[in-house]
Amino acid sequence: MFFVLVSMAVQGEIRVRRGELGETRVWLIREEKDRGLGISTMTVVSGSESSGKACAETRVRFLMLVAEQEREPLTYCECFAKVGEAWSFVGECLEPSG
Repeated sequence: MFFVLVSMAVQGEIRVRRGELGETRVWLIREEKDRGLGISTMTVVSGSESSGKACAETRVRFLMLVAEQEREPLTYCECFAKVGEAWSFVGECLEPSG
């Protein structure tokens, strides 16, 4: 728990990787009129990391302590192809995941 608090204070975010594309990220929102946390999760929804072609859905949520206006949750899907050792964006998903 101490590491989490220090990491948030120093870096402003925490990232937990799950494979090459999947991750959970929590970050501090420290704007003039907005304070709170952002939380995003990225999960492979089609293809696979091992095939070198995958689509990943990202869900973003906000937990605001102070907010000038409400921040709506976001969900989007992007497809990637592996080029060498790096993943390259190839476009948005054709069909939304359920």
